[in-house]
Amino acid sequence: MEKDSFFYYHEGVSFFNIANNCLAKPERKFNNELMFNVLSMSIERMLISVLLHNGIMPVSETASGLIRETSKLITWPEHCIQQARWLNRFVHLCSLEPVPLKIPDDNEIQQIMLFAGEVKLRVDGLFEPKLV
Repeated sequence: MEKDSFFYYHEGVSFFNIANNCLAKPERKFNNELMFNVLSMSIERMLISVLLHNGIMPVSETASGLIRETSKLITWPEHCIQQARWLNRFVHLCSLEPVPLKIPDDNEIQQIMLFAGEVKLRVDGLFEPKLV
Protein backbone atom coordinates (compact mmCIF):
# COMPACT_ATOMS: atom_id res chain seq x y z
CA MET A 1 0.00 0.00 0.00
CA GLU A 2 1.36 3.39 -0.96
CA LYS A 3 1.44 5.83 1.91
CA ASP A 4 0.25 9.14 0.49
CA SER A 5 -0.64 12.38 2.24
CA PHE A 6 -4.17 11.18 3.02
CA PHE A 7 -2.78 8.06 4.71
CA TYR A 8 -0.58 10.19 7.00
CA TYR A 9 -3.42 12.65 7.64
CA HIS A 10 -5.83 9.89 8.67
CA GLU A 11 -3.17 8.19 10.78
CA GLY A 12 -2.46 11.47 12.57
CA VAL A 13 -6.15 12.05 13.22
CA SER A 14 -6.48 8.47 14.51
CA PHE A 15 -3.63 9.02 16.99
CA PHE A 16 -5.25 12.31 18.02
CA ASN A 17 -8.59 10.56 18.63
CA ILE A 18 -6.94 7.82 20.67
CA ALA A 19 -5.28 10.42 22.92
CA ASN A 20 -8.44 12.51 23.15
CA ASN A 21 -10.59 9.50 24.11
CA CYS A 22 -8.03 8.35 26.65
CA LEU A 23 -7.84 11.78 28.32
CA ALA A 24 -11.63 11.98 28.48
CA LYS A 25 -11.81 8.91 30.73
CA PRO A 26 -11.25 9.37 34.45
CA GLU A 27 -9.63 5.91 34.72
CA ARG A 28 -7.03 6.67 32.06
CA LYS A 29 -5.24 3.52 30.89
CA PHE A 30 -2.18 5.15 29.31
CA ASN A 31 0.63 6.59 31.40
CA ASN A 32 2.10 9.98 30.49
CA GLU A 33 5.02 8.50 28.59
CA LEU A 34 2.67 6.61 26.27
CA MET A 35 0.34 9.62 25.98
CA PHE A 36 3.29 11.77 24.93
CA ASN A 37 4.29 9.25 22.27
CA VAL A 38 0.74 8.98 20.89
CA LEU A 39 0.36 12.76 20.78
CA SER A 40 3.80 13.17 19.19
CA MET A 41 2.88 10.68 16.48
CA SER A 42 -0.37 12.53 15.89
CA ILE A 43 1.38 15.88 15.46
CA GLU A 44 4.16 14.40 13.34
CA ARG A 45 1.81 12.52 11.01
CA MET A 46 -0.50 15.49 10.46
CA LEU A 47 2.43 17.79 9.67
CA ILE A 48 4.03 15.22 7.36
CA SER A 49 0.71 14.91 5.52
CA VAL A 50 0.78 18.64 4.72
CA LEU A 51 4.26 18.39 3.26
CA LEU A 52 3.53 15.26 1.22
CA HIS A 53 0.25 16.76 -0.01
CA ASN A 54 2.32 19.56 -1.50
CA GLY A 55 5.00 17.31 -2.98
CA ILE A 56 7.62 18.09 -0.33
CA MET A 57 9.64 15.32 1.31
CA PRO A 58 9.99 16.08 5.05
CA VAL A 59 13.53 16.39 6.38
CA SER A 60 12.80 17.16 10.03
CA GLU A 61 12.06 14.71 12.82
CA THR A 62 10.79 17.09 15.49
CA ALA A 63 7.58 19.07 15.79
CA SER A 64 9.54 22.33 15.71
CA GLY A 65 11.34 21.29 12.51
CA LEU A 66 8.10 20.17 10.86
CA ILE A 67 6.35 23.40 11.90
CA ARG A 68 9.24 25.31 10.32
CA GLU A 69 8.95 23.25 7.12
CA THR A 70 5.17 23.65 6.90
CA SER A 71 5.35 27.39 7.60
CA LYS A 72 5.80 27.84 3.85
CA LEU A 73 2.30 26.41 3.46
CA ILE A 74 0.49 27.30 6.71
CA THR A 75 0.67 30.53 8.64
CA TRP A 76 1.43 29.45 12.19
CA PRO A 77 0.74 31.83 15.07
CA GLU A 78 3.73 32.52 17.28
CA HIS A 79 2.30 30.50 20.18
CA CYS A 80 2.25 27.36 17.97
CA ILE A 81 5.88 27.90 17.01
CA GLN A 82 6.78 28.32 20.68
CA GLN A 83 4.77 25.25 21.65
CA ALA A 84 6.57 23.13 19.04
CA ARG A 85 9.93 24.32 20.39
CA TRP A 86 8.79 23.59 23.94
CA LEU A 87 8.05 19.97 22.92
CA ASN A 88 11.76 19.47 22.14
CA ARG A 89 12.48 19.19 25.88
CA PHE A 90 10.81 15.77 25.84
CA VAL A 91 12.47 14.47 22.66
CA HIS A 92 15.77 12.60 22.75
CA LEU A 93 17.26 12.09 19.30
CA CYS A 94 20.68 10.51 18.97
CA SER A 95 22.20 12.21 21.98
CA LEU A 96 25.91 11.54 22.33
CA GLU A 97 25.64 12.23 26.04
CA PRO A 98 23.41 10.25 28.40
CA VAL A 99 20.37 12.42 29.02
CA PRO A 100 17.72 11.56 31.60
CA LEU A 101 14.33 10.97 30.04
CA LYS A 102 11.89 13.80 30.79
CA ILE A 103 8.32 12.54 30.94
CA PRO A 104 5.57 15.18 30.76
CA ASP A 105 3.39 15.59 33.83
CA ASP A 106 -0.43 15.69 33.63
CA ASN A 107 -0.55 19.45 33.01
CA GLU A 108 2.07 19.18 30.27
CA ILE A 109 0.09 16.35 28.63
CA GLN A 110 -2.95 18.64 28.58
CA GLN A 111 -0.83 21.39 27.02
CA ILE A 112 0.45 18.98 24.34
CA MET A 113 -3.14 17.83 23.68
CA LEU A 114 -4.22 21.43 23.12
CA PHE A 115 -1.33 21.97 20.72
CA ALA A 116 -2.19 18.76 18.83
CA GLY A 117 -5.77 20.01 18.58
CA GLU A 118 -4.60 23.28 17.11
CA VAL A 119 -2.41 21.46 14.57
CA LYS A 120 -5.38 19.26 13.67
CA LEU A 121 -7.66 22.27 13.23
CA ARG A 122 -5.24 23.90 10.79
CA VAL A 123 -4.46 20.71 8.88
CA ASP A 124 -8.12 19.62 8.68
CA GLY A 125 -8.81 22.64 6.49
CA LEU A 126 -6.42 21.29 3.87
CA PHE A 127 -7.98 17.82 3.73
CA GLU A 128 -11.58 17.76 4.96
CA PRO A 129 -13.28 19.58 2.07
CA LYS A 130 -11.59 17.20 -0.38
CA LEU A 131 -12.81 14.10 1.48
CA VAL A 132 -16.52 14.77 0.95
